This record gives sequence, structure tokens and C-alpha cells, in this order.
Amino acid sequence: MKNRVGFSILILCLIIFSQNFIYANTDSLSGATEDVYSCVLIESSSEEILFGNDENKIMQPASATEIMTAIIALENADLKKVLTVSQSAAKETGTCAFLIPGEKITLEDALKLMLVASAKECANVIAENVFGNKDEFVRKMNEKAKEIGALNTTYTNPVGLDGTDGMDYSNQQTTALDLALITRYAMNIEEFRNIVSMKTVTVPPTNMHKEARTFQNTNKLLDKTYEDFKITGVKAVYSVNAGNVFVSAAMNNEGIELISVVFGTDSNTVFNCTETLLKYGFAHPDLKEFSMRNKPYKILIGGRILSGEPKVTENSVLAPIKELSQFLKINLDWISEDKTIILEKNGKYVHMNIGKETAYINGSKIQLSHAPFIENGLSFVPLEPVAETFGYEIKTNSISKIVEIDSLPFFENNLSVSENVYYYCNSEPYEFKDIKIINDRVYVESNSIELLLKDKIHLQFFPDSRIIYASSHATYLEHKTEKYDHRIYIPLAALAKNLGIKIFWGPNTKTIHMYYQELSINTDISVEDLVPEHFVYATAKNNTPIYPSIGASKATSYIKGGKVEIIRDKDYKWYYIKNDTITGWTKSEYLSIDTKFEKLEEKLYPSETEFFVNDYFKLKSPTNYLIWVDLKRQLINIFTRSENSWKLTRQIPCATGKNISPTIKGTFSINNNRGTWMPAGNNAWVKNYVGFYSSYFFHSVKVKRNGTIYDNTLGTVASAGCIRMPLEDSEWFSNNIPVNTTVFIR
Repeated sequence: MKNRVGFSILILCLIIFSQNFIYANTDSLSGATEDVYSCVLIESSSEEILFGNDENKIMQPASATEIMTAIIALENADLKKVLTVSQSAAKETGTCAFLIPGEKITLEDALKLMLVASAKECANVIAENVFGNKDEFVRKMNEKAKEIGALNTTYTNPVGLDGTDGMDYSNQQTTALDLALITRYAMNIEEFRNIVSMKTVTVPPTNMHKEARTFQNTNKLLDKTYEDFKITGVKAVYSVNAGNVFVSAAMNNEGIELISVVFGTDSNTVFNCTETLLKYGFAHPDLKEFSMRNKPYKILIGGRILSGEPKVTENSVLAPIKELSQFLKINLDWISEDKTIILEKNGKYVHMNIGKETAYINGSKIQLSHAPFIENGLSFVPLEPVAETFGYEIKTNSISKIVEIDSLPFFENNLSVSENVYYYCNSEPYEFKDIKIINDRVYVESNSIELLLKDKIHLQFFPDSRIIYASSHATYLEHKTEKYDHRIYIPLAALAKNLGIKIFWGPNTKTIHMYYQELSINTDISVEDLVPEHFVYATAKNNTPIYPSIGASKATSYIKGGKVEIIRDKDYKWYYIKNDTITGWTKSEYLSIDTKFEKLEEKLYPSETEFFVNDYFKLKSPTNYLIWVDLKRQLINIFTRSENSWKLTRQIPCATGKNISPTIKGTFSINNNRGTWMPAGNNAWVKNYVGFYSSYFFHSVKVKRNGTIYDNTLGTVASAGCIRMPLEDSEWFSNNIPVNTTVFIR
């Protein structure tokens, strides 16, 4: 333990030294700001200015104005609101999306065009439609600017026009700092953040445009990768008076976000200055402190927040132990003579001393991540040994600044809960007739659950499965049910979590309190998460032709580049692809295929596998066999008919098609094409091949002609589209799976 801590400290010192060196090197900043009129860099959560150069200088915002335009629209209208393009809006000069008078477009699409493609006419379209009056919209913009604290900002129009466009617009002004504060506000609006992070936007057909249109983001830094952070938005603009303006947001791995604003002579200047500012800012030695400044952590236990704030370091959470022990019902003693803290619960003990980085758990010495200390009369101790000893779970959310402690500890295996523990539900006593302790968790017989919920939510459970039906919604628990003597037992804490029931454990009185105001199903948890579909993606080049068939000489349509799904291939030369609007064949030279494959290691229990076949996918087969190939798990599931359902009888590890030649997905049938030997190239063969669609087969791993193994790769994508399996399993498969058996591949 000591060696590991020492090594961690050494690494931490190296990181801090490296960051301080970067931060201390301000020569790059002075060079990067030579042709800059004004710039600023702030830490978003605290508004701390990390660097500024004439940040309060009055400037023309140009179409950076549209950040405020987006704020007013998002806070006052629905994204699905349909806007009508007026004659005057369509005539807006500058970068545009070629909207036509009378064209109908949703607010969401207008915002995307305005923020991503810098389509100026969209700002006017939005302003004219949200309140029905552009003047009212501009009044709201100025009102919001003052509310945000952008006191040197004045708007005369929603587009960014200035004095060069007419005297009516001469008062359109802002500062780099004001623009940073406005952007900070905007980035806290989820829809705004999502839009400005898009590299491209595709607008669907409208009443005036028959084809979908795709536009590139003018923010070229979105395409770049950085070691310590990523660009999260927002906008690059230009006008004669303002020059080039670049407003940018970036976030590091710790969730700290910086906002930069640069006014400069040309685009290279503002982009280069922005990169330099961000690298400088993320290396700032006080950055973490700034980000935490206005966001004190809170400890949440069973829906209640401790009044005392914890101290959060890089590797530990320290809590005021007196209040914490009262909340968690832990017995506490304080020995003032040697400043010792003794904690006890259920016969387990923790001894800690103020100022010492060692402690004792049940007599065994351990190393602490941080020594306990006293501040303002309160004793703070690290939570980790407390949680580990007494069976609590700690979850720290650095975004919401919440340290959540699960208030239901694990029980000892030998605890007879049914005899020694009293249960209360919403302050009323409740008796569970049948309780079991399994793997330190409380399990309750399923019939008792129905009585507990008083028919407010109907639940259906499955034996040895995480999957449940809650009022017809299929969801799943963190832990599976258990079956004993033909009865199903449910993990109480896991079920409570899904239904919004708070559970509190009172050790001194040996009581468990269950509380809910209104039972609700957590719809964010879907059983489909257990069986994610496997997708193979590629990036298509700009103007990729789409052909109606393999070898066709004339394209029927074109894709303007971007992400597409690979459905199947033909000899690595032709690929059948699709995106949101188009499907068809194209040639390999137009595609850059992502070759990475991440196998899903989480296993399904047999009853869960049967649930998906019988109840979720509702698969059928005309024979007594059914096959489901799980591409994410590289597993062949074989079912046999059992009365009116399918029973899992065999699972075979497999290797399916590589991303450059993927196994086709869908529902197929075993055909008559089968045999013993099939050449596989390079003096290799496969045995026991069974066809199911076109040139796709089940067969063995690669073997030599004498039958010895040539390539035994399984458990990952490795084939040219066929489905490989172990040699002995392929023989069984060929001998037993009849023609017309359904094959489901996902």
C-alpha cells in the first residue's frame, strides 16, 4: 500500500510540474495575441478570468449576436414550432441557407442552420416568428443581456448587423467578456450545447426544397483532437467592422469547461489564439479550485442532505463524522486525550486519529488516502474506510457536486432478518412472510411485493432473471431474482431503486424503513440496454455515389459525406450502406470503415435469453429449433420448442464478420446449401457448412485439409461475413439443425 501511494504521489508531482511549466510559459500567449483586437478566457462555473487582453473593449459582435438570439428562442418557444420565412428575412445578405419566402422550417432546424452553418437569414426568421414581432424579440435580447451581467452589450437586431449596414444598427455592441458570459449562459441550455457541438447539420426536405441539405460547421476546431480537452462549441463569425470573431467552449476529462472569445484580424489569428488560450487555461494550476469555487459538494443520504459540507480532494471525500454517524446510525466515540475517533456498527470497528494517515479496521492496520483533521470545531474523516467497513456505497457526481451514500448496508450472511428486523412502509408496519439473505442482500418472496405495493403498480417477475415487467414496461434490476422451492425471490434494494422507493436501515432499532410519495417506474432503464444492437459504421466521402445494384454504372443519388451504416459487402469492393435518408450500394473507395469492435462481456442469464426470444423479439420458427446470433457477445444461442415457448438448450461461442465484411443482420432461414468441406483460401478449409442466406454460412473454424486447426479465433469479429464456431459444435450444428429453421442475427 505504501509503495502504491508513493508511486501515485510521484506521478501527481510530475503532472503538476508539467502543467505548471505550460502555464508559466506565457511567451506563446504574447505571440498569439499580436493581431488580436480583444480576447478573454474564463472558467465557466466560476466566471474566473484566466486571461484577458482588452476584454472590456467595445466591439461589434457580428453574427456572434446569434448566440443571444438562440437563448431567447430556446427559452420562449418549442423546438418543434414551425416558422414561416418572410420576404425580408430571405433577403438577408451574408452566409445563408438559401431559404425561400413562404418556406416552412422548424425552430430546431433554423437554430441548427444559424448556429452551425451561420445562416444569417435564420436569425431574422426566428426573431419574426417567436413573438411575432422582431422589435419585441430584440427587447428581450437586451433584457436578457443585463440579466446575465453583460452590461456593455446592446442589441439592435438579432443577426449581428452593425453601422456599416445602416445607422439603425450602429449601437450593436458588446465586449469579449460580455460575449463570454453570454456564451457561458447559453452552454447551460442543453439544446444549445447539443447544436453547437455538431460538425454537420442536415435539414430535412421542406415545402420549398425537395432534398435534404447538409451544411458544415464553420468552427474548424471541432474536427481537431487535443490530448487534455475537447472542443464543445460554439461559433466562428466575420464582419467588416468586427473582423474575425471566434467564440469557443472546451471541456477537459474532469468536466471543467472554459469559454474563450477572440476578436482578430483574420481567421488563422483567432483560431490559433483560441488554441493557445485553451492550452494555457487547462494547464492553469488553480483551474480545479476555480471550477469548485461556486459549487460546494453536498452529502446526500436517503434523500436528505447533510448540513455540513464535505471536503473533496483528488482521491478522497472527507465528511464531518458527527453528523454523518447520526445519519447512518453509527455509534461514535471521541477520545480527546489522543484525538481518537472510534466507530462501531454491527460488531465492526474503525479507529482513526486526527492528523494520522493510518487507521485500524477490526484491528488490521490500513493506509488512508487522507488524514482526518479538525476544521471550525468539526472532525472530518475519509468516507472510504467507513463505507467499506459498514457496507455503504459511495457515488460521487462531480457535475452535480453530490456525494450520495446508499443508506441500506449489506447484511451479514448469518443474520436472520425475518426474526430480528421490523419493516415499515410509509410509517406503517409491514410483515414479510418469507425473506432470504443471499450474497449479503435482502430477498423477498414475490407475492409479498404485490401486497406491499397495494396494486399501485403491477409487477411480473421471471425466475433467475434481472428482467421484470412493471405495468407493461419491460425493465431490469441491478441483481437477478432467485428461485427456491418454486418461488421467486426479489432483491429488495434493487427493486426499490427502480420504483423510486427510498430505503433506510435503522441498526439501533433493527428496522428497515421504506418510503415513497408516489410510485414511479424508472423509464430510463430499458431491457434493450441488455441486448444492444451491433452496428458497423463508416465515414462516407463528400458526394459519395449510391448505385441501385452491384456493378451498376450509373448512380441514382449521392450522399454529401458523413456517417453511414454498413449493412453488407460484396468481395470487399462493394458495400450496401444506409443513413437517415438513403440506402444503396457504393464502392469501397468512397468509405472509411471503422474497424474497431468492442465485445460485450456482460452475460445474459438463460432465463433472460429466453425472455428476449419469447417475449421481446417474439421470434417464431417453423421447425423445432430457433437460432439467435448475438453479434455483440459473439454467441450463438440455440433454442428448442417447449410447448408454446422456446427453451435455451445450447450456447456456442463464435466469430462473425469483420467490420470490413460484416455478418448480415436480420431474420433468415436455414437453406439446403450444406456440406462437409469448403475452401477458405491460403490452403485453409472450413467444415460442416450450413447456408442461411446468399453466400452466408455457419461453419467451423478454419482447418487444414487433414482436419487439424488452422485458425481457432473465436469471441471476436474475424471472418469474411460467415459465422464460425468450434469444430465439434459445427458438426453437431450440421447434423441437427433442419432446413427452414429461423436464424435471427442482431
